[in-house]
Amino acid sequence: MLLVGISSSALAALNVQTFFIPFPEADFQTSLKAINVTGTPVGNSMKTIISMVVPTAGTVVRYDQWEDGYEADLNAPVQSTTQIWGDGNLSNGVAPGYPSDLFPAGATVNLNNNVALPRAASTLFFDGRDRVGCTAAIAVTRAGWGIAPGTVLASATEVYDTRRFGTSYKIPIGITTGSVQNFEYSSLHIIAAQDNTSVQVDVDGNGSVDQTKVLNLGDAMLVNGGVRAGATVTSTKPVQVHELTGDVGSTYESRTFAIRPTSLWGSSYFAPVGTTLSTEVHTVFLYNPNASAINVSYQTTTSTGTISVPANGNSQFAMPMNSGGHFFTAGGESFYAVGANDSGAAASANQTHDWGYALVPESYLTTGVVVGFGPGSDDLAAPTGPDQNGSPVWITPATSTTIYVNYSGDLTIGASTAPNGAKYDVSYNVNKLQSQTIYDTADKNMTKARIFTTDGAKLAAAWGEDPSKAGPGAPFLDMGTTIVPFPQPSLSKTSALVVDLNSDGKTGVGDTIEYTVRVANEGVVDLDNTIVLDALPNTCTYVANSTKVNGVTITDNSSPSTIFPVDESGYTLYSIPPGGFTLVKYRVTVNPGATSVINNATANGGQAVLTATTTSPIVPAGGNAPTTITFSNSVGTATTSYPQNGNVYVKVTNADLNTNFAVVETITVTVTNPTTGDQELITLTETGPSTGVFLNTTALPSSITGGLTQQDNTLYALQGNGLVATFVNTLFGGTFTANAVIETSTLTKKLYLTDTLAMDRVNPAAAPLDTTTAQSSPIGSGSSTIAVDAFSTNRGSGLNSIAVTHVTGTGANRLMLVGISKEDDVGASTYSATSVTYGTQSLTKVIERNSAVESECEIWMLVNPASGSDTLTVNFTGAESIDSAVVGVATFSGVDQASPIRTNGSNIGASGTASVTLASAANDLVFDVLALDDARSATVTAGQTSRWSLIEGTADSDGIRGAAST
Repeated sequence: MLLVGISSSALAALNVQTFFIPFPEADFQTSLKAINVTGTPVGNSMKTIISMVVPTAGTVVRYDQWEDGYEADLNAPVQSTTQIWGDGNLSNGVAPGYPSDLFPAGATVNLNNNVALPRAASTLFFDGRDRVGCTAAIAVTRAGWGIAPGTVLASATEVYDTRRFGTSYKIPIGITTGSVQNFEYSSLHIIAAQDNTSVQVDVDGNGSVDQTKVLNLGDAMLVNGGVRAGATVTSTKPVQVHELTGDVGSTYESRTFAIRPTSLWGSSYFAPVGTTLSTEVHTVFLYNPNASAINVSYQTTTSTGTISVPANGNSQFAMPMNSGGHFFTAGGESFYAVGANDSGAAASANQTHDWGYALVPESYLTTGVVVGFGPGSDDLAAPTGPDQNGSPVWITPATSTTIYVNYSGDLTIGASTAPNGAKYDVSYNVNKLQSQTIYDTADKNMTKARIFTTDGAKLAAAWGEDPSKAGPGAPFLDMGTTIVPFPQPSLSKTSALVVDLNSDGKTGVGDTIEYTVRVANEGVVDLDNTIVLDALPNTCTYVANSTKVNGVTITDNSSPSTIFPVDESGYTLYSIPPGGFTLVKYRVTVNPGATSVINNATANGGQAVLTATTTSPIVPAGGNAPTTITFSNSVGTATTSYPQNGNVYVKVTNADLNTNFAVVETITVTVTNPTTGDQELITLTETGPSTGVFLNTTALPSSITGGLTQQDNTLYALQGNGLVATFVNTLFGGTFTANAVIETSTLTKKLYLTDTLAMDRVNPAAAPLDTTTAQSSPIGSGSSTIAVDAFSTNRGSGLNSIAVTHVTGTGANRLMLVGISKEDDVGASTYSATSVTYGTQSLTKVIERNSAVESECEIWMLVNPASGSDTLTVNFTGAESIDSAVVGVATFSGVDQASPIRTNGSNIGASGTASVTLASAANDLVFDVLALDDARSATVTAGQTSRWSLIEGTADSDGIRGAAST
């Protein structure tokens, strides 16, 4: 029996998103002071709130403070001030609110600071300019205000990850937009994602650069007022831009907008926020960046029409009561749109429930959103949590639908079940363009809530004060944000007949179907780590090496059970950009007996699982002729027996198997010896064009000593063994068999005990030795003990072959086992042994176990190796300079030569004890091989004897420990 144990250290997942927290406190204070020149002065203590919602369990968040300089590589942080949350390691940071340092689905991190100004970099705060990385998509929101005058002069904004940064921006509103001074003060807050970023700002949009600044990673730039609609921000490397506006001298009026690069603008937008109080109108402001006027059409629940928007200018639209809106250009001209709450009265008003948000283009809307920040009010009194419920989530659907709300953010928890299987707490039937407000009446906080549809209806969403519910001052929050559409895959699947064996145009048994799975990203941020899974039905068989992703062939699996890379744990699509898609293609053949092939594919991006199904009816395509199969001699005469070491032939007759009457065709038949377990695949050739009679023209030799390995072109068969020939008709279905037997010699000599404690009729005392019965197999076996003979090792890195000098003993019934422990640094199972030889003898692979975390094992064997000294050579493919391998050779005596291996198994682990559980029998010997990534230490447990334990490469780096024991 063999035992393979693999222990490896998993690599930490890489960040798929990186964020920079906007609005450094000093810049934020400067803007608030510029607006508030008459009211309670803005003090030197600033409230900073950073909200992060983690929708996917197992996400790791890395928080990098700006004060002591940024990490050189946030995927591998080294600074003690950098917090790593969600990895379960309490020594590198504990996720706030999660003492086990593990995030469940729907986890929320709320970082709440009072930051004193002026700032000293020696004091760490969770504040503006900090950098955040995460291994799965999260929702990040930045909010804040001065402790004085409080939440009446506040700001909040959604935060986009760096992949949504840009190098070209136009500003949609400014100091001349509208007639009531909503944006009398307009400022820009800019942060760079890379070093040496040159930023140029044309403040008034007249084509001349007014301000220039070179920023390094995380540096900020403030344009302190004077910004007009049409102003431009250009940069040599990507930056993020936010606009903070206000009415100078008001008490108090301000609004904040996240500005997207012009490359992410659109020609169609949905507005979820309607007017709820007639005296505090919600207004949508449209900006036309084009050189000529455009007509923007609008639809609401009460009216339709068009609005003319001047070139490089603004127009505005007052939203009806309780209605969302759709704004679009018939000709596809691009524009920008923002919403401003409490913005339609005289210049001296508009300061009670003032907040703003940026509309999201229709092309980026999805069927679900995650609320990154949604408190009903500030928390000023016990119990902990918002004191009031004045700020809901605002939703409008692009089509009439049912909206489902899960307050916890965990779709496995909820009182009810949606049609897609997700759990939810409450649902709403909502008409197209209706503005639906959603409150959590239990805790007055919508943060982390998941809101979704199941019928494909897309949603636009925002969070902010409702004038009909919120009071005029504290604890209510004069702020709001866009709720960014969460990355959401769409899934479709098609099938096509690509190999039609009988050219009838119908899918039949033996034909080949190609499936195409299309996974698209309909969100505004990248879709990362989507798992595509297809558990093929038993009506079809995967065609090896046929899987392609975007036209590139991917490697088949070697474990756990099948070679199909899209079944079992699925195949991960690491990143799909907004509006992009990935095509996964693979092929199957139709199995005999199938009447249809029903195939389901799923896509799971950490949200609800999507399913797409195809059905291929299987049409019978003939096959009425009878099938006969017989064992035969070389000319096709049927037989039921063969002498020992005789040649085996098989004949199959079926006229319908001839699918091309002009050529000689072939089929394959399997010949099996159930007693020895040997199996050989042979090719039968048609005796002539269109005869329908098939016979192997090359004999299959049988042997009483050779052919111990399956598919080695020799059938291992002893006297009295039965043989089975099996033909599977892949064209028309059906399995057909024939039987034969190896003839038994008539023996009359006495029985003698052999040196291996078996019995035969060879007289050991005869001189010369009587070998006339040497072709007869032993009549029985005794019980012997397996003995350890010798061990030899070698190791190397980046080598295409490793040689080991080994001396094999002279003991009877020998077996050689070779253990190969590898560290495949690519982690893609591309570094493997292609062949192993001992002198001129070739070894057979017993088992191989690979893993995605670099450590891999293989065991090869050779029955009855030649005694004496010789060289064992292991040949590799895919060797990289940082790939390492340890090779060990072991020989044993007293091993059953017919069935040397009882069973085998393997396991993978990341810590603790490497172990495999297998069944054994008396006098079995257990041989195990271990591959330990990064060359960590390992010791055997009681009852085992270490045979080798070697390190190749560098410990705790790109190395491997290879070990074996018995």
